Amino acid sequence: MGIPIRPLTVCESLGLALLAFVVWAVNICLYKPLTSPLRHLPCPEGGWAVGGHIDHILDLGSEVPNQWIDELGPTFMVRGFFAVHHRIFTVDPRALNHVLQNTDVYTKPDILRSLVKRYMKNGLIVAEGTRHRIQRKVTQKLFSTVSTRAMGVLVQDKSNQLREILRHLCASPATSTPFSQANPTLPAGTRQVDVYSSASRCMFDVIGAVAVDSVNSPFNAAGDYTSFGAHLFHKYEKMQLLCEGAMGLRMFFSLYFPWIDSIWPSENTKRVNDGMGSLLDFAKHQMAERRAELKEMNGKKGDVAERQDLLTLMLKHNMMKNLSPADKLRDDEISGQLSTFMFAGSETTAGTISFGLYDLARHPEIQAKLRAEILECAETFAPEQLDELPYLDAVVKEIMRCNPSLPGTLRMATRDDMIPLAVPVKLTDGRVVSEIRIRKGQLVHVPIDHLHACTHIWGPTANEFDPSRFLDAPSTYPSPTPTTPSFPPDAAPQPSPVLSSRRTSVPSIVPAGPGIWPNFMTFIDGPRRCIGYKLAVMEIKMVLFTLLREFEVEPVKGIRIGRWNMMSNRPYVSGTLMSEGSRLPLNFRLYKGEHENEAQDAKL
Repeated sequence: MGIPIRPLTVCESLGLALLAFVVWAVNICLYKPLTSPLRHLPCPEGGWAVGGHIDHILDLGSEVPNQWIDELGPTFMVRGFFAVHHRIFTVDPRALNHVLQNTDVYTKPDILRSLVKRYMKNGLIVAEGTRHRIQRKVTQKLFSTVSTRAMGVLVQDKSNQLREILRHLCASPATSTPFSQANPTLPAGTRQVDVYSSASRCMFDVIGAVAVDSVNSPFNAAGDYTSFGAHLFHKYEKMQLLCEGAMGLRMFFSLYFPWIDSIWPSENTKRVNDGMGSLLDFAKHQMAERRAELKEMNGKKGDVAERQDLLTLMLKHNMMKNLSPADKLRDDEISGQLSTFMFAGSETTAGTISFGLYDLARHPEIQAKLRAEILECAETFAPEQLDELPYLDAVVKEIMRCNPSLPGTLRMATRDDMIPLAVPVKLTDGRVVSEIRIRKGQLVHVPIDHLHACTHIWGPTANEFDPSRFLDAPSTYPSPTPTTPSFPPDAAPQPSPVLSSRRTSVPSIVPAGPGIWPNFMTFIDGPRRCIGYKLAVMEIKMVLFTLLREFEVEPVKGIRIGRWNMMSNRPYVSGTLMSEGSRLPLNFRLYKGEHENEAQDAKL
C-alpha cells in the first residue's frame, strides 16, 4: 500500500516557487560571479547597469572598446546583462584562433541563433555540429575557384547594368528611381544616389541568380522596379528595418520567450514573417519545379543537369545513390540555405561596397589614384584579371578592414576549457597567466571591428583609411587556417620580415593571426569561414572598377553617415531615426577627365 500524497496548498505552491526563484537568483547573481574563472581578469570600469558593458560593444560608433584594449591589453573580462554574466573580450590572435578552430567546443549561443534563424531559417549560418558539416560539404562546391571565375561574367553584367542606370540618371535630371529621386537643384550631370539601396539591388540580383537560376534568373530588382525580383526585394528590405525603443526591447524578450510572438506578434514580427513567407514560398516552388526537372532527366545530360546554381547542387546531392538519409539535406535546410544566401550573400557585400564608395568620396586623392589605375585597363577587363591591379587590391583590402561586414560575433563554451594566449595577462591578484580557464556556458566576444582598429596590430594609423599600407613589404607568417590549425608553440604576435605576394598578405608590421589574411577577420576563420568570400571580393572589385571609370563620387554636404549593427554593418543618415532604414546618399557625377572636371568644380 503506497504512501498517500497530499496535494499542496496554494500557499505551499507559492512558497516552493519563491524558494526556487531565490535559489536561481542566488546561483545567477552570487554563486556564478563569485566562483567565475574569469573574475580575476582585468575589467573595464562600470558595467553595473542592466546592460553591463554590452551597449558599448554593440555601438559601432563607440571608441570605448578601443580604449579598453589600449588600457587593459588584448584580453579582459566584460560584464554582460545585469552585470552578473562574465564574458571574455579578446583580440589575442592565439585565443581567437583557438575559439574559431574548435567549433564543437565553441558554438553560437542560443539567443544569437534564435535571432539569426528569424532571417535565415535552418541554413548554414544557423546550423551547428554535424548538420553544419553536411551543409557546408554540399554548398562549398558552389564556390570552387573554377565556379567563382564563371560567376564573374554574371557579376560583370550586373555591374554594367548598374553603371548604365546611373549614367542614364545623370543625363536625365527629371527621372526618379527608388534609390535616386529627381532633384533639380543639383548641377547638370550630377545625381544624388542612395548607394546602399542601389548596391543592395545589384547584389540581390547576383545572389538570386547564383542561388536559384543562373540561366533564366527571375531577379532584376536593379533594373525593373515592378518585377518579381523587385517585389521580393521590397519585402526583404522592410524586414531589415530597425526596432527602436519599446519595440526593440520587446524583440529582445521574444528571443528568450518565443511564445510571446505567437500570441501577440509585433509589427517587426509581421514584417519578418511576411518577407520570409514570400521568400520561402518562392523557394518551395523552385524546389518542386527543379526536382521534377531533374527526375525527368534521370541522370541524362542536359541544360538542367549541367546547371551549377546552389539549388541544383543541393537537389543533385540528395539524388546521389547510396546516400544515407542522415547525410541528405532536409527540405527546410534547402529552403533555409536559399534564404541564408539571399540575406547574408547580398546585404553584407552591398554594405561593404557602400561604405567603400563613402570612404573614396571622402578621400578624393585616393579615388583619383584608383581611377588612374582603372583607366589604364580596357573597359571589358576580364573579372579574373582584377587581381592584377595592385592599387585596386589594396583599396578593397582597406575598405574591408575599415568596414567589416560582420562587426563581431559571439561564441559560447559547450564545456569547460582552457584558452591559450599569445600575450600573457596579468590578473588582479598579481598572477601572470598564458591561458584562461572558461566555464561551460560562458561567452567569448569576437570583436572583429575592434581587431581591425587595434593600433598594436595595425600600427598608429589603424584608424585612418590608408590603402598604401597594403603596398608595403608584406608578411608571410603562417595564418591559422583549417589546414594549419594552430600557431607554432613559440609563436608570438611579432612582425615577420619575410616577404610574399602583395595580393595575398598584409603589411609587414601586422603580426600572425587568424583570418583569410593575418588578423583580417571580415570573413571569420576556421571551419565556419565564409564559403563565398572569393565571390564577395570579386563583386566589390568589379563594382568599383566599373563605376569609378565612369563617375566621380562625392559626399553630400550636410549629411553625416553613421553605422548600426543589425547582424551586419549597415549605414544610416545620422540625425534621422534608424527606423527609416539603411541609407547612404552620395553624389555621382559623370567623369569627363581630370582637367574638365576640375574646370567644372571651379565654376561651382
